Amino acid sequence: PLGVQAKKVRMEGNLEIWAGPLSNYRVALVLLNRSLLPHPITAQWDDIGIPPNSVVEARDLWEHKTLKEPFVGNLTAYLDSHTCKMYICLEAHFLKQN
Repeated sequence: PLGVQAKKVRMEGNLEIWAGPLSNYRVALVLLNRSLLPHPITAQWDDIGIPPNSVVEARDLWEHKTLKEPFVGNLTAYLDSHTCKMYICLEAHFLKQN
């Protein structure tokens, strides 16, 4: 473990994006909806320390599964009121090295 705490990288009203580096080139990503209504939240790679046009595999930590499609440039999730989603993101070219 790197021992580096995640930090809030973007806030738009009641929507927050948190991110932090992990070992093996991975990034922890949390999307948080503090509002009373459901909302989509988009994390741009620039905001979370991943090069902008990278292809990224994301693992949903609440669902315990890797999402089927890779993401390019950003990840968008639809969150219900007062919920969060947590992912581990890894650029696709690092998958072959591990």
